[in-house]
Amino acid sequence: MHRVYLRILTKDDSPEVGERIRKSVEELLSGEALSSSEFAPYWKIEGWGELNLTVDTTRDLRDIQNLLADNWESDTASADIRLPDVGFLWIGV
Repeated sequence: MHRVYLRILTKDDSPEVGERIRKSVEELLSGEALSSSEFAPYWKIEGWGELNLTVDTTRDLRDIQNLLADNWESDTASADIRLPDVGFLWIGV
């Protein structure tokens, strides 16, 4: 078992978007132990939101990346992300 960290930046900072993202991640990673921060406005880009999640898993990091997006540059994705309203995704251990 290892811990994986996700930092998700959304293109909308409404609470409904934060809840929708959280539920989408829970569905994609069903069966894994997830914990998350409170969804909050992202301080660098007005109107964007930020959600940080921690996943305790036995899955390979690459498998988790492939569930969430198609195109990765090392540990980040900013295109072809499978989560609604997401503009940037970072995954690390």
